[in-house]
Amino acid sequence: AREAARQELWAAGDGSDVQRLLQAISAARTAGVTQSDIDAAEARVALLHRMAAASAELAAALASTSCEAVREAIATAEDTGVVAAEVEPVRQHLRVLEDREAARREAFEAMV
Repeated sequence: AREAARQELWAAGDGSDVQRLLQAISAARTAGVTQSDIDAAEARVALLHRMAAASAELAAALASTSCEAVREAIATAEDTGVVAAEVEPVRQHLRVLEDREAARREAFEAMV
């Protein structure tokens, strides 16, 4: 039973289903799986939560007009391991914001 619980713990850890992983952690504790295996699974849960938060931050960044806020959301997502396909539209949004900022700066300088 212990080995089966350990195998499920690692199989659940390979995915992104937090509920499945939490259930596997609970079963692993009951079955007497080593604490190091449980600690690794709990670290994976924490990472999945950080990735979800970074994804939400990316979604909010798409509505932002602050280059700095968008840059920060991109950096957080990259540091957390959010997939590139999710980050790319936000990078494009940043480029648009930077272009607008540059155009405003040039227009202002032309007036001075």
